[in-house]
Amino acid sequence: RLTRLEKHDSWQYNALLDVQRGLQTITNTLSEMQKKQEEATVATARSALYRLSQEILAKGYMSQIEYDCFKELYDVYIENHGNHSMKDKIAPKVFALEIKD
Repeated sequence: RLTRLEKHDSWQYNALLDVQRGLQTITNTLSEMQKKQEEATVATARSALYRLSQEILAKGYMSQIEYDCFKELYDVYIENHGNHSMKDKIAPKVFALEIKD
């Protein structure tokens, strides 16, 4: 009977190890997917922010809708760890402009 219990304990231990490895694989995969999604979000937002900022800065002012779009996209960009050239150089110039409707 003791031998049978030891076999069962060993089987149970190995089964738990398999579950642990499976969970670790899932965790790693989700982390990689999240990182790739953040990178794609940043790249897309950077491109859109740059184009929009160039249009706004060329006019020298912006509409409320342009401000709202820029601000919303900028917040997403920063939240997803966008670089600081947008934060330190371009965005302050845009946010300093007058809003005209």
